[in-house]
Amino acid sequence: MNETILTALSALGFTIHPVDKQAYTFDYEGMHYVYRVRDDGDGEGFLQMFVLTNIDYTDCGPYNLYRLMDKTNDAVRYVKCCMLDDSVCLYYESPLFGYEDYERLLRNMVFALEASFCYVNSALKDFQIADDEFEEFTDSDDDSHEL
Repeated sequence: MNETILTALSALGFTIHPVDKQAYTFDYEGMHYVYRVRDDGDGEGFLQMFVLTNIDYTDCGPYNLYRLMDKTNDAVRYVKCCMLDDSVCLYYESPLFGYEDYERLLRNMVFALEASFCYVNSALKDFQIADDEFEEFTDSDDDSHEL
């Protein structure tokens, strides 16, 4: 199954780099993708694809980071936003039954992750703007009106 997926990725024009026996990487539109096939041993497998983002706690604070992940998980289908170490990771998992059109499946996964990445960056900017407006409000609030 893994050879079929490698062939499909090559047919789509991706240059595949092995990480270990189970994981492979490739780049698309400046983003670094990691994929692997997880086999549960019962004949069913899952194709997993990840994109690591450059967003971490320092970009928006831990509260907004979790708000960002929650908003993304609510808004985007199939792709989940989670933490991996100290940065945000976008994750897509698809069950494999053995009769898939792998080129189509992989293309859809890559595009869904790319769209999710754009969504996360857009939502992050909204959170940063909201924080800046809140800081301006709290900074201009003085206590001169106290009795």
